[in-house]
Amino acid sequence: MVKFIQTELGRIKVEKQGTTMPILKVSKVPEGLSFFSEPCVGGLNSPGWIWETVGMEQMLGIQRQEVSIFQRIIQSYKDTSKTKQMGEVPSYTMYTAKAITDEEKKYGNKITFFSHFTGDLQMIETEKYPVVYAKKGAFLCGIVGVRLSLHVIENIEVVKNSAIGNFMQEISGKGVYWLEAHGDIIHIDLYPNESVDARPGRFLAMTKGIKIELISVEDIKLKKQEGDFRLRFTAGTEEGRVWFQSMLPKDRELSNHLE
Repeated sequence: MVKFIQTELGRIKVEKQGTTMPILKVSKVPEGLSFFSEPCVGGLNSPGWIWETVGMEQMLGIQRQEVSIFQRIIQSYKDTSKTKQMGEVPSYTMYTAKAITDEEKKYGNKITFFSHFTGDLQMIETEKYPVVYAKKGAFLCGIVGVRLSLHVIENIEVVKNSAIGNFMQEISGKGVYWLEAHGDIIHIDLYPNESVDARPGRFLAMTKGIKIELISVEDIKLKKQEGDFRLRFTAGTEEGRVWFQSMLPKDRELSNHLE
């Protein structure tokens, strides 16, 4: 699958390869365009790149964010034991395309990002979806200009009884980014006040304005197969979208819960 994406500095070519542990290949990158990702995600670059390891505080500075957000993220990482092997303080690698010599032009400016999971990748443009909340660890990489911060889940029952945890990644800003998932990715568009139910582990991301609540599974047979709870996602006064990750190919079950 090949796509051409227009950025502020020029058009880039994006290609996703593989169905298990997929990779994202980006080429024809114009000078000055920067990407960022967690460490050990990007690699196999052509010569025309500058690498920098930056802490979250510096990353937020690059993206013109407030230090208070950084402090909340650090505290949240310290409060949870389920970090993505990033240590107490998350850091990122920033890759910036530089001017290339005539000798380097035969390679072009190329970079590859590797998924952690045996699953799929989802590209999201902030122009279409200005604010998205994603589960922890779902963010793979993005163009600098995309804003990555923290969204605290206020529903205590959801925090205690689901696989989501106490916060999600809030992604906004300007540009394009990619999420990674276990299994295939499907989405369900919700009209205002419409709902969809799903197992907690199937959630990947959702647009701002969708409410999450925990509902009990009453059917005894279903409870033995799927657990005691499900998550219900309900759109507010505007339409919304929820992305799910299927643990098996083509998880048609999710669409059956649309109410």
